[in-house]
Amino acid sequence: MIFVTVGSQLPFDRLVDAVDAWAEAQGRSDEVMAQVSATDAPPKYIEWRSEMQPSEFNAAVENADLIVGHAGTGTIMAALCAGKPVVVLARREGLQETRNDHQVATIERFRHLTGFSGTTEADDIPDLIEAALGKLAEAGGSGSSNPRAEGGLSPYATGPILDRLRGFLDGALS
Repeated sequence: MIFVTVGSQLPFDRLVDAVDAWAEAQGRSDEVMAQVSATDAPPKYIEWRSEMQPSEFNAAVENADLIVGHAGTGTIMAALCAGKPVVVLARREGLQETRNDHQVATIERFRHLTGFSGTTEADDIPDLIEAALGKLAEAGGSGSSNPRAEGGLSPYATGPILDRLRGFLDGALS
């Protein structure tokens, strides 16, 4: 299954439309589930919901072979910490999708991680989905790719982060 998420604050029709068109063109509509937020332009070919409870979201991430979403850090970290490949499209200020281009910077920050693909252009989404699905197939089928095992994210803080937090807390309590 491919799980598409746009986050909980705003719709992201540019992403949803790109995935919807890909699914219809590839005959894979029945393999996609999307969380689209409150939108006036729901997808035509894929299953969708406006909102999901946290438990439903977590189950969708866990059951997905691939996550496709906006370039929010929550979406990226949920996918990579679950060992799932993720394809993201940045919301862009110039298209009035967000207040600034912080998601473009997010893509640059995560680009080096195994299992991560990101873009600012909706036209790139079909190729990025195909590439991610191809890597899954090469790894032995759906669900067998584990980005965490190959340099993805750990759900736990690293030593340097913990050391800085300890130093901050020690200073605050002194």
